[in-house]
Order: sequence, then structure tokens, then C-alpha cells
Amino acid sequence: MSSNKIPNIQTLKIISLALHFSLLMITGVCFFMGTQNGWVMEFIIQPDKSFFFYAMLMAASVSVLLIVTWPFFTLHPPSTMDEAKVYYQEREKSPFDRMFYDFKNPTQDILAKTIIRMAGCESVALFGFVAAFLNQAPLLMLPFSFVALTLQFIFGPIYGSMRSGQ
Repeated sequence: MSSNKIPNIQTLKIISLALHFSLLMITGVCFFMGTQNGWVMEFIIQPDKSFFFYAMLMAASVSVLLIVTWPFFTLHPPSTMDEAKVYYQEREKSPFDRMFYDFKNPTQDILAKTIIRMAGCESVALFGFVAAFLNQAPLLMLPFSFVALTLQFIFGPIYGSMRSGQ
């Protein structure tokens, strides 16, 4: 069996659903910890810990920026003629089109980049988890989880295959 086997879209969708589920599990763990420890179920930032909340918010913002601009950093100069053809086709696309991967014909490269990108989306929720843990307010995690889930959906293969008509 060849190691260059091209993944199909179903593999990408299964990985995507697994990452969605893990994000929901992190959110559930945060709320479970909050209810077990008697944390306040309000959206409050404790004054003495506001620095940590804003630090997590800034880290999540940087993470979102990197997730959105990821395709612009991963376009490397070609080393073979086949890579050169793909490279120049990618460069001809508009910035908006380059932001989204083509899931009609996924390659091993698309699979790796998608998994890294979706794991980066999950980092946004982890920053929210830390912010909620430090402030002892589980509701602080909800906006972070919502942004992470939205990014996973937009840049993942489920919405990507709907966008491309599969």
C-alpha cells in the first residue's frame, strides 16, 4: 500500500467532527468544574484577575488572526515543476479564495493543513477555559467556545464541501 494515498473527504469530515466534539467536551468540563466547586454562574471578571482575562483574550485574538491568515504563511516556493504549477495557480487566486482550501480534490497537504488549522481553532477555546478557571466563572468560556466552534465550521471540510458543491 502506498504511503502517498490521497485522503477522501469523508476522512476529513470525521476528523472535523472529532475536533468539534472535543471542543464541546472542554466546554462541558468547564461547566462541570464550575458546578462542582460552587463557582458563580455569571459573566463577571474579578477585578484582581482582570489582567489574566485580558491576556487570554489577547492570546485568543492572536490565535484567530493566525488561523484566518494560515494559508498565506504555508505557500512555499516550489522545488519541482509539478509543485510550480500548483504554486502559481494558488498565487493567482484572490486572497479570499486562498483563505479557504479546496476540498473537491483533497491532498495529503490539505489534510495536514486542515488538521493544524482546526487544532488552532481549538486553542481559542482553551484560552477561554483558562480565563474561566482563573476567574471561577464558567460563563466566561462561552464566547471563546462560540468563536472556536464557528472557526472550525467555517474553515473545516464540512462547510468547505458545501461551499464547493459536494
